[in-house]
Amino acid sequence: MPDDFLFKSRAKPHGIRGKAGAQVISELKPENGDIIVPKPRFSAFFKTDLDRILGERGVDTVVIGGVATEVCVLSTAYDAVCHNFTVIVLEDCCASRFRETRDQVLDLFRKSPLYPLLRVMSLADFQQTA
Repeated sequence: MPDDFLFKSRAKPHGIRGKAGAQVISELKPENGDIIVPKPRFSAFFKTDLDRILGERGVDTVVIGGVATEVCVLSTAYDAVCHNFTVIVLEDCCASRFRETRDQVLDLFRKSPLYPLLRVMSLADFQQTA
């Protein structure tokens, strides 16, 4: 919402419900049967039903890519592990305002003691294993 608590920080209002910036881009247009889970905060698990939705479908692994690697990807990855999911972060499907920041977060994941519950790989490597 435009008056969200987080916008009291340096973050400018973005992703406002009902506005163009909160819509799924055409390249990722949902297909029939896709489930859309709006996320109100950094993690896709925070105050959503994502863990229940995935659990009901027998999902045990979450594959993550996204923007703001140091915020949303990081939060979602750790929350996924906390919800008992194995996590694969797709390094070439993550972005940040500064490339070095993205690289530092990916390096943090690579060095994490959570391996193999939390792994980093390329999209091509993931597609070969899928």
